[in-house]
Amino acid sequence: MIGNAVPVKLGEYVGKCILDYIKASEVADWKLIKQQYPEEIVNHEEESVKDIDKSRNVLISLVKADNMEQYIDQSAKIYYTGKKFPSTVALNKLYYFMPYVKEHGIRDLYLIKIARVGTRKEGQPNNDPNDFRLVFEIEFIKQLFPDYKKVHLDIWQTFKDTTLGEMIE
Repeated sequence: MIGNAVPVKLGEYVGKCILDYIKASEVADWKLIKQQYPEEIVNHEEESVKDIDKSRNVLISLVKADNMEQYIDQSAKIYYTGKKFPSTVALNKLYYFMPYVKEHGIRDLYLIKIARVGTRKEGQPNNDPNDFRLVFEIEFIKQLFPDYKKVHLDIWQTFKDTTLGEMIE
């Protein structure tokens, strides 16, 4: 197209519009999910982790700078996703959570006690009560690596959905 008299900038603009449309169609509809799962999507609240099960699903998610400290000191109890969350992740299969600390990587393993739909207003009162997010109530299990391990985040360079075994082997 670009080689046949279509200006390069126009071709770039059309390409970006198509990419934005594809990305937007992969984003979960939180209001619909909230209706389907009014209380929780995942509930492992009663479980205690004695042994790590490598066959279980783990979600690795980027942690933003404004709440990074609680993940570095392993005191985090909750994780809010961003406004966009990929609809390709099987929420009902998630068991573990690993925070990806920007510029460091992964190190720690958490149990997802509960996954549910919530809003940013729950944790930050000045936020919009209609700003729906996926909320993970998490519990620290253990530090898996002596130092941070860099991994490639597959989905929008923000998430990775895999099994624990693939991450530690």
